[in-house]
Amino acid sequence: MSEAFRLTDTSNQAWDLIDAIIYKWHESAIAITSPDLAAAFNDETKKGKLS
Repeated sequence: MSEAFRLTDTSNQAWDLIDAIIYKWHESAIAITSPDLAAAFNDETKKGKLS
């Protein structure tokens, strides 16, 4: 993020990069608060690693 911020004065693509980073953070926040995701991680009946 800091690299993209530094590039804002010299590159028009920097704002696109910042937008993409914020979008990914937002999507991650939605996934983290998902009850389905929490249930999948807490499911004791499924043995093995989640990948």
